[in-house]
Amino acid sequence: MIQIAKFPKGTKKAVTELQGSIAGWLGEAEANGAVLGLSGGVDSLVTAFLWADTMNHLRSVDTTERVLWTLGMPSETNTESDNRDGWRAYELLRERFPELDVRYKIIDIQALAEPFWNLANLFGGEGLDQEKLDFHKGSLYSELRAVVLSRYAARFGLLVAGTGNYDEDEILGYFNKRGDGSVDNNVLGNLPKYLVKEVGRYYGLPGYLVERVPSAGLQPGQTDEKELGFSYDTAYRAWRAHVQGLTLPQMVDAGLDVRDVAAVLAWHEKTEHKRRLPPVGEVTLDYV
Repeated sequence: MIQIAKFPKGTKKAVTELQGSIAGWLGEAEANGAVLGLSGGVDSLVTAFLWADTMNHLRSVDTTERVLWTLGMPSETNTESDNRDGWRAYELLRERFPELDVRYKIIDIQALAEPFWNLANLFGGEGLDQEKLDFHKGSLYSELRAVVLSRYAARFGLLVAGTGNYDEDEILGYFNKRGDGSVDNNVLGNLPKYLVKEVGRYYGLPGYLVERVPSAGLQPGQTDEKELGFSYDTAYRAWRAHVQGLTLPQMVDAGLDVRDVAAVLAWHEKTEHKRRLPPVGEVTLDYV
């Protein structure tokens, strides 16, 4: 039996606990609110609802004027449906929290990226096929989004709210180290994807957004499952089986494919550097 996480006291209690974390972060940083990238996917939407809900509650206990900035940052790889879902996500926030200062702005990341790669001359020359070119461009999009978010945070006294879940961040390291990994906090960091969806359903979010096919939107036609080769549910169950110390026969009996298990563990190992602080040089020092 593979042991998986659940909310022992119910989803409402879990949401209250997550809101407590957000309130603590705001208080510690003396921040006016948060800024995040709102793609229309379930992770960013649930994150936005948790932050908005928390700040809405805080309005009743203090007089601090807080703001939630949500940014749509499309590139040439994003589809019209991506942009539409991002706008719909913002509309849902405004409908649910009409008295809270929730703002939305679209920033064309493509317009920032093109001068960069032309001036830096990084993507010309031989030895770079279309697949590698798409990968490098996608990484640049993610990193530029992080720059935009950090500048909004600095300008308006905000925290950069991360939107990654446990499957992506802790198990697979499926994020850009200098892009969507450059955040001040991550309220969903302990939740596997299926629990993120549970929180989304608790908030009454539309099914088509909760069940939206996960995609980083960094390469043409990209989906997370296509790139990974397995689903997030498979990744989580494989990781939990590994952590529990199940044998391969036990994993197979539990419905896992050993090839998926091997792939998940390989992703975890090769992305270990993303979960650590940068190493520093070892040296002998004397303080006199």
